[in-house]
Amino acid sequence: TGVQTCALPIWGQGFKEFMIKSTISMRPSLFVTRPARDWLFEGFSDTLLTVGSMFAKKTNIPMDKFGWFYKRNGTTWADDVISMKTGLKEYSQLGDIVTWKGTNRTHYPAECGQLKGSAAGFVPVNPDRQFIDYFSPDICRPIRFSKTSSWVHNSMLVDRFSVEPTLTFGNTSTNPDNWCYNPNHPAGLHNSTGCKDEGILPVFVSLPHFHGADPYYSHQFADGTFNPSEAEHGASMVIQTNTSIPISIKMRLQIIMQVRRNENMGKNFNRLQDTFLPVMWFDAEAVTTPELEKQIWGLVYAPSIASKVGIGLTVVGLVMLMVAISFMIKLFIEKRRRVANPSGPGRMESDRSEERRVGKECRSRW
Repeated sequence: TGVQTCALPIWGQGFKEFMIKSTISMRPSLFVTRPARDWLFEGFSDTLLTVGSMFAKKTNIPMDKFGWFYKRNGTTWADDVISMKTGLKEYSQLGDIVTWKGTNRTHYPAECGQLKGSAAGFVPVNPDRQFIDYFSPDICRPIRFSKTSSWVHNSMLVDRFSVEPTLTFGNTSTNPDNWCYNPNHPAGLHNSTGCKDEGILPVFVSLPHFHGADPYYSHQFADGTFNPSEAEHGASMVIQTNTSIPISIKMRLQIIMQVRRNENMGKNFNRLQDTFLPVMWFDAEAVTTPELEKQIWGLVYAPSIASKVGIGLTVVGLVMLMVAISFMIKLFIEKRRRVANPSGPGRMESDRSEERRVGKECRSRW
């Protein structure tokens, strides 16, 4: 699969612009077509990247090739180290993020810079929960999933939590609490600039195909370019109500670069229009297997089953106790009857036996 995207410079002004302008001017177009595996994991070499790396700060990030996930697996340079609450002392804090990169704040100001949300998707059991905040190190903020529906799935009650773009990625008009995320644009887009660098690269995030975002974004392109739908481009998680165990997770995000005209960067940039250009979007989905759902079902109904079994055993025990008591009472009554009536049928029968024995002795003597 071949993927075409825009090769944009991400460095500063002055001499850097001159060097990059010289490199870009030799290109027939700003767009580059490479196999999907190169863009994602294997990476590829590029003259623009080589020139830019000469001015970049020394970090652990590999600069020999470009790839969105190039040499990222099994490393900490991308997401770094995250610590979270275990819930041992306070169960309600289970899974809450504590520190990231050795601090409890991000680059955002005020309350937006305070770390909060679930660090790895673990949440305590709370049937009345109305939202889940999942902290994403890729955008340096929590992503809010709001409760949207509930239903019975395989005899288990489940809740769906979905990303509502104008709320989670809203501006001050649709979500005033987002004021400190620098939301100076139409709703449905999150300003992630400065999350992975020092603010050099203007990066934004939305749901794929600008799903749920202000129509302004899709209107930048030709009609029919985007066809957003909740089923294909929405982000959601379904959890079992009584255990908070995820049944289904759909994480989808779109990476966007802000492209602006720059006359100092050569002919290719002279023709650009100011655009929020989608670079790529990813779809990560996880669903429980039937075998795992059976185990979850067992956890859900274990208290009910144990209660019913307990009631059943209690009833059986009571019945056996009543039978034992009844038998003991019967024996007690019989014993009392024998004591109260010593000349009863048993004594009379004994006397007759004695008389027959004496009679036999008398006949023998005669």
